Amino acid sequence: MRCPRCGQSMVGTRATGRNRSYRYYTCGSRSRYSSAECDQPRLDADSVDQAVNRRQ
Repeated sequence: MRCPRCGQSMVGTRATGRNRSYRYYTCGSRSRYSSAECDQPRLDADSVDQAVNRRQ
């Protein structure tokens, strides 16, 4: 999957909350460098995965 703003690959990232982990897809430029490189917000991985599975 490619970032809609800069075209770099989206990478899977994870954040740990108080009670669970949250999965996201983050632009590779944002993840590797900073949000100054690409300001595409993170995408909720569960929502993206469900949308992709519905299309198949």
